[in-house]
Amino acid sequence: MDTMDWDSLIQKHLDGQTNAEEAEALSSRIVADAGIRARYLQAGQVHGALADEVLALDLGDDPKVGVASMEKNKPIRSFACWPQQ
Repeated sequence: MDTMDWDSLIQKHLDGQTNAEEAEALSSRIVADAGIRARYLQAGQVHGALADEVLALDLGDDPKVGVASMEKNKPIRSFACWPQQ
């Protein structure tokens, strides 16, 4: 199963589209391979952050409200005080 496209399988799993065999193969690989585990965790963070952003927008209730109108009320923040890495 080394020819598996793990990134695609990770995305498929995060989207809830894997079957039992694929989920088991991914789970086993995550346990056995630190690189795959790190890629899964990173993809999970991105997936979760995107879901949070969609929920925060909550455009489903009023489709006339868009990002442009939300930008007007968005506070301007300076990131100059944040530590540089």
